[in-house]
Amino acid sequence: GNSSLLAAHVLFSKDTTHYTEQNGRLEELLDASSSNRYAWVNVKTAWTARLYSESIVSYGRVERKREGFIDYPIQAGDVADTRSFEVLGFKQDWSLDVSPRHTLSWGLDVRRLESSYDYHSFSIVSDPLFMNEGEPHITARDSRLAPSGNSYGIYLAGRMRLASSVVAEAGVRW
Repeated sequence: GNSSLLAAHVLFSKDTTHYTEQNGRLEELLDASSSNRYAWVNVKTAWTARLYSESIVSYGRVERKREGFIDYPIQAGDVADTRSFEVLGFKQDWSLDVSPRHTLSWGLDVRRLESSYDYHSFSIVSDPLFMNEGEPHITARDSRLAPSGNSYGIYLAGRMRLASSVVAEAGVRW
């Protein structure tokens, strides 16, 4: 109706990097990519001349991928790092103009968060300065993590115009 405004938004970005250095044979290689995807819908409503609300439903996904390789006479190694983060959210804000000088605001924010980290690295260092009793130093790591959870928040705030150019606001958040 005339008292509501509905808007939908989409944001997408993608980056890719590729680097190779050769000197008679492959010595360095780097491949990296990232992508970001966000979408949200919001509805702003004037319920009365003094009561307003805004509701937002949102989704976001961020992905990063990195792979690298080096091969030198005294050190060699590779790395593979893949990460992703996803969020689904709902937020609602309310505002009531109690008087021309005083506004009361309250709202809530709920989010579902999920992430994934997949990391692998392997290196061999045979530099005589770093070798332990003539043996090359070998490091190997392999991690897979998938933390997830929920986020909840509520707030209440009051705003008061003390003078034409001075406004005071106090509130609580949890």
